[in-house]
Amino acid sequence: MAACRRLSGASAREVLGPARGLLFDCDGVLWTGERAVPGAPELLERLSRSGKATFFVSNNSRRSVSELQQRFSRLGFRGVRAEQVFSSALCSALYLRQRLLGAGDDACPGPGRVFVLGGEGLRGELREAGLRLAGEGGPAGGKDEPPVRAVLVGYDDQFTFAKLSEACGYLRDPQCLLVATDPDPWHLLSDGQCTPGTGSLMAAVETASGRKAVVVGKPNTYMFDCIVERFGVDPSSTLMVGDRLETDILFGKNCGLATVLTLTGVSRLEEAQAYMASESPAAKDLVPNYYVDSIADLIAGLDE
Repeated sequence: MAACRRLSGASAREVLGPARGLLFDCDGVLWTGERAVPGAPELLERLSRSGKATFFVSNNSRRSVSELQQRFSRLGFRGVRAEQVFSSALCSALYLRQRLLGAGDDACPGPGRVFVLGGEGLRGELREAGLRLAGEGGPAGGKDEPPVRAVLVGYDDQFTFAKLSEACGYLRDPQCLLVATDPDPWHLLSDGQCTPGTGSLMAAVETASGRKAVVVGKPNTYMFDCIVERFGVDPSSTLMVGDRLETDILFGKNCGLATVLTLTGVSRLEEAQAYMASESPAAKDLVPNYYVDSIADLIAGLDE
């Protein structure tokens, strides 16, 4: 059972010592807004020198992997490679490529276009994966135009009733997939205010269409499945570090990873303690194994 134990000094060394890899959320963990969390770049450098694998798992679908890599560099994180970054945008593209273009898959609805609720970062990842997007490439309604086989819901700050109506039109076809990049209902802004997240838009599409979306991002395990497939990561020696109990910590639990909550982002220690005191098994799944005030506290676990 997760105990929500504080990590510092000797306890951090006890946990980090045998770990061979770490997964980090980004927003609220490595940076807040346009500022790196103090000590975060140093921690990643120290982990690299210690030979520990690091991966970055973000539910943020607004940016492509290349844009996220540029942000790492801009905020002072050196040496982060694109192959280490697994965003909900990238993984949604991988999932849809598998479902729409997968050869010999009886469950494959067949090649077709994707109708996207989302921005250019998400669209770019889909194009990179070889997928065709509705509204691009040819005259609308042309007889040679393949049908829309999937509706993908991502973060869309230009969301409209017209887009919702169009999505529902495609989803009347039972063979058309409904996929969402992530379930985050809201996002915390740098000024302390909140803005609606992808989960809010997903709920609108689900309600209007009567369909249930397949969610690619955390807390579902697909991101970790992609990492395991590419890098052969062993969950028994891997840590998940995040700031949101309902996504990051539950994701770690679902993937069989030990979990670390950092208090620089969304969730508070009091929330974790309330879940720990609950009698609900589902609430227990939201309790981290460990917590730190900031991921800079993990540096002590790497001291010789």
